[in-house]
Amino acid sequence: MAVLVNHSPLTIAVGAMAFGPVVVPNSLTTLDIRLARFTTATPLFWPLDTTTIAVSVEMSYDGGQTFRLLCGMTVAGGLATEKDGSEAAETTLHFTAQRQPNRRLRLDMEVKGSVLVSELTIEAR
Repeated sequence: MAVLVNHSPLTIAVGAMAFGPVVVPNSLTTLDIRLARFTTATPLFWPLDTTTIAVSVEMSYDGGQTFRLLCGMTVAGGLATEKDGSEAAETTLHFTAQRQPNRRLRLDMEVKGSVLVSELTIEAR
């Protein structure tokens, strides 16, 4: 897996923003977008459960003429736990896309509640 962004500081103001569209190389089929969460080790990251982020990922298979929803998530900040009860250090959006020439990807994000402070990691394969 290739790390495209590695724990890059991220601050997103309340409101909506868009990223892209960007060209997706035909060799890439899987992408993980990870946001660092509030934990006892990282108390300044996304500490409030009233701060939410909604992310939708859209893919175009015709060079950007049309887009369709590939996946999305809405998640709140604050402390989250794994199934074993340990603190969740990250929230991950994982998706796969068909190999096809002329792909474009775009993200729509909306933060509500308060400014989101975190770290962003993006991995692709």
